[in-house]
Amino acid sequence: MTSIGGLASCETLTCNILIADEIDRINTSQNINITKDGTVRWSLGLNENNDFILQNEVAEVGPSIIANNDTGHVQILGGGGEGVENLTDLSDVDMTDISDNYLMYYDSSTNNFKFTDTIDVSAISFPTNIQLNTQNASSPISIGYIGSQNQGENSVAIGNYAGQINIGKKAIGIGEYASLNGAKDYSIAIGFGSGMTNLESLQ
Repeated sequence: MTSIGGLASCETLTCNILIADEIDRINTSQNINITKDGTVRWSLGLNENNDFILQNEVAEVGPSIIANNDTGHVQILGGGGEGVENLTDLSDVDMTDISDNYLMYYDSSTNNFKFTDTIDVSAISFPTNIQLNTQNASSPISIGYIGSQNQGENSVAIGNYAGQINIGKKAIGIGEYASLNGAKDYSIAIGFGSGMTNLESLQ
């Protein structure tokens, strides 16, 4: 057996087996090939873009792992659902504001998916009937531009500006400007501009 001193330097070192108790670091500009039974099985190194590459040299399917040099993002061959187990593992998902029953939405200003308990949308198309449910039995429902302010319990305001100011409890305003201002408890207004001001109660 040949022994090398504490510090050795050479242009090329060729041996059948290299055994080391500890290797602090390996500096190389070339790929590192992992060989077994005389066949290169795996290689790792950098590509022309300085991305880190781990490649199966037997399967010939291209890189199995690519780690981007600029962003640090990792692509895994055939990863799909296997590569990520949780949303928290995705770099474009912002988990800053998340709580029970929150909804996920896409924010184009940051190119991230975020979470909120309130979502503003311009239009929604539903292919079938929908149900609106609330966990609070006394919660009001407001749908439309400029939602209702100071809305009474169990009241319903649907339409632009419907029930905008002080719609009473269990009152219903459906249509643009319906029950706009001061609709009393248990009142009902259906249609454009119906019951706009101080609509009286049915009781």
